[in-house]
Amino acid sequence: MNKQEVKALIESSEQYHYVYILKKPNGVPFYVGKGCGLRVLDHEHEASKTNYNSHKLNTIRKIISESKEVNYEIVNFFDIEQEAFDLEIELISEIGRVDLKTGPLTNLDGGGLGGSGSWSKDTMNKRLATIQEKKDTIPEYTKPWSEGTKKAFEKDPTYKTRISETLKKTYESTDLADRLSKTHIERNKDPKIRKQNSEAQLKAHSEDPTIRERQARSRDKYFQDEEFKSKLGESRKRFNQQNPIQFQENQRKAVEAARTPEARLKNSKSKKEWVINNLDKEVDRIEKIKLTTQSSEYKRLKSIKAKEVLNTPEAKQNISNAQKKRFSDPQQREIARQKSIKSARGKKIIINRCNRLIKEHSLQNINLPDGRCSINHFQQFENNILNIIEENRHG
Repeated sequence: MNKQEVKALIESSEQYHYVYILKKPNGVPFYVGKGCGLRVLDHEHEASKTNYNSHKLNTIRKIISESKEVNYEIVNFFDIEQEAFDLEIELISEIGRVDLKTGPLTNLDGGGLGGSGSWSKDTMNKRLATIQEKKDTIPEYTKPWSEGTKKAFEKDPTYKTRISETLKKTYESTDLADRLSKTHIERNKDPKIRKQNSEAQLKAHSEDPTIRERQARSRDKYFQDEEFKSKLGESRKRFNQQNPIQFQENQRKAVEAARTPEARLKNSKSKKEWVINNLDKEVDRIEKIKLTTQSSEYKRLKSIKAKEVLNTPEAKQNISNAQKKRFSDPQQREIARQKSIKSARGKKIIINRCNRLIKEHSLQNINLPDGRCSINHFQQFENNILNIIEENRHG
């Protein structure tokens, strides 16, 4: 096949990976490779546009200098990359290599280690859309991809590292991360896709209990990195500012989900397990909270924030509605009345005790609290008097 025929064949195929053979004009194969997109045509471009010196490129240059064309053969297409690698290895072994004096191929290794090549932008978008559609509509479609990836990782320990490094470079040098994020947000607006993702996660967790542990370890590892936490915080702030309606909706759903009895029970169990396994961290956390909440600056800021929130028309309306709803129920009104009576009686009892203590110990300049103060305020007043009496006794 010539270049035009190869290009048409690749673009008409729905499968992602393929194995190809480059041949001389007389039909003798001189290179076997694995790729996707128009990878098969990259060799001829590299031979004509670069000065790299290799047996393969020199063979192509010789064919071009004789005004002839390289012959191409697409052996087979694959959905699973590892299957393509396996065929590549098999063909190289069967045909033989020049450097090993076993055949005519100019390959410098036994195959299975090459990259996947590159797609044009339009072709890549078309292929990705097709693949994503299959993933969304055929639950079993992702299984062979997953199995193929696992086989590749087992066969070549460096494969995972090379993929990770390539992705990092791609994210750092392009706007791919932002585009993927937008695509992910758009896709998740579809209730069917959200339901499928949720069911898939639940199924995975039920089949393999270690998944949750691995995810937790991975999260802990990332959140120990201050730079990562900073970037994540900035990203979330940027998203919330750009999508205020979506942010409010997410908050509302999260609150509703957390208030369900199942969620509360689950969170309670998770917290208890975490505390049992991390007592030192829990003690440190509680001490930090105490130091923070007991500081005068924290109390001042909290008071200011509370006043700002409560003075808003929306907050006042919500409080008013809550009170109306509460006191519209006769049972709730009776409970509130009993509490009020109990509080009033408690205040009176405390005031009588305090007056008796003041007279008995001849305390001067003691001002009783206003009757509108809370019962807690009265109890604190009584404690203060007892402290003064104790100090005078020891003094």
